[in-house]
Amino acid sequence: MKYGYTFLILSIALIVKAQSPPTALFSVSDTVICEGDCIDFTDLSTDNATSWQWIFEGANTGVALIQNPSGICYSTAGTYSVTLTARNLTGTDTLRKTGYIVVNPKPQPLLSINGFVISVLESYSSYQWYAEGVGGNPDVLLENENDSTYCIRHSGTYYVIVTNSFGCSTTSILIEKHYMLRQESSPCTTAINETEINPVSIQPNPSSGMLFVSNTSPTNYVVSLTDMYGRVVFEKGFFGTQKQEINIAFLAKGVYFASVIMSESRVMQKIMVE
Repeated sequence: MKYGYTFLILSIALIVKAQSPPTALFSVSDTVICEGDCIDFTDLSTDNATSWQWIFEGANTGVALIQNPSGICYSTAGTYSVTLTARNLTGTDTLRKTGYIVVNPKPQPLLSINGFVISVLESYSSYQWYAEGVGGNPDVLLENENDSTYCIRHSGTYYVIVTNSFGCSTTSILIEKHYMLRQESSPCTTAINETEINPVSIQPNPSSGMLFVSNTSPTNYVVSLTDMYGRVVFEKGFFGTQKQEINIAFLAKGVYFASVIMSESRVMQKIMVE
């Protein structure tokens, strides 16, 4: 008996697609920002990149090795480039975007106070004045107070938010003014009565080296001197009616403001140093 065999040969072709090197691509949450702002970067590289190296020129964080860096902050105005190198098992690709991030400067408002009028010394695109909240209350936006000057109508602490032509904003220093007017709620004009009830006097004014403080009330009080920018340059407590001396020979020539702080009031006096 004869047997016949039939052989079936199967040819199986296994096709494996080789992985390509990545193409580095990325985006950012914002390309035009202000000093101090932070932005987020997103990796868009192709072909399954497995590692990343970012270089952020001008940023507080110069290098990052993660896929999607966030919170990258820029403190200095300028135009900066960003570079991403993406890698996988088969290759590397680098993308550099020159001048990609534009960081605009923030305003640096300087304030002066003359009597009841606070002035911003530079010109900006917009101004908004606020009164600081008292006793834990929120700050108060002063409606329709959008000029470079603000005339104080009530005792309190004030500041302004200014915005420059780049759309960048800054909050100014605090300016404090306390006084007791005969009609404190009267409209503030250039002709306002600046009469202040104050048992403490500071002489001479102008002064070239010494100030003499006299008090008619036997109570504690503090004398504080600030410059035109609101910086405290002298502060000392006193008691009673004895005349006190304050040596201001260390101060530069110019305008200063003396605040006399008592238990129930605070008044301010402009002092000229010659």
